Amino acid sequence: MCRCVSESRRSPTAFSAEWLNDSGQVVHPAAPLGVGGPGSFRSAGVFASDGGAELLPHPRSPAVKMGDPSLVRQAEELEAAYVVRQAPPLIASPITETIRGMTVTVKKDATGEKDVGDALTFIHNTPTGKASYVANDKNIVTSVSNNLTWAVEIQTRYGSKPEGNSAYGRGTTKADKDAGNVSLGFHESCHRNDFLEYLRNTATPVLNAKKDEKEADVAAAIEKYMAAWDTYFQNARDLTLVSTDEVGNPTMAQYDAMPAEE
Repeated sequence: MCRCVSESRRSPTAFSAEWLNDSGQVVHPAAPLGVGGPGSFRSAGVFASDGGAELLPHPRSPAVKMGDPSLVRQAEELEAAYVVRQAPPLIASPITETIRGMTVTVKKDATGEKDVGDALTFIHNTPTGKASYVANDKNIVTSVSNNLTWAVEIQTRYGSKPEGNSAYGRGTTKADKDAGNVSLGFHESCHRNDFLEYLRNTATPVLNAKKDEKEADVAAAIEKYMAAWDTYFQNARDLTLVSTDEVGNPTMAQYDAMPAEE
């Protein structure tokens, strides 16, 4: 279960004087003298100063000619360093594939769920068929069959908006932040990818039973085989906690140890 901390994309924005005309309207500083008039106008969002930064003119504004060159460099560095926040990778329609004989379906994301906290990505496995045997009156197995197959479902359910921030784990690592992948939806997509990669790369259990063995031995082998499948799917759940939740700053363990907000 994942908790997110929702916050606005950026701090409140302040515009330098070069972005404003005499009426206080925001205009493109490439317009003549940086004020209203014929020229090119558009939103100044990318070049606006934010937080506690200095109010810097647009690096191509006429005001730059009279400004401090070091401030111009700072403005250019701010523009270059700006990271575009990536949209969360959501599943809009089901995707089905066969992996190691299993029918694996990634279901459409569910939103507005009330029983999942902020979000939950789960893997659910349903068996069809079974492993069985036939024995003679001497309790010796004469045949063994294995018709067990699995239908696997993976789905993310959201109680909060996928666009909100990931509170811990993936979405908080340096690499994720540098790439703009900071949303709760991105975090949940990592759980989804963990499950798929596990199924693709991890060998499935093998039934070690054959005819001419004692019935008790074959029955024990089938029981062991079914327990191995339980472990197989549980390992997928355990590994995604390590790969997606216990990384970044903070990790899930660190987040859970933080004092509750009053």
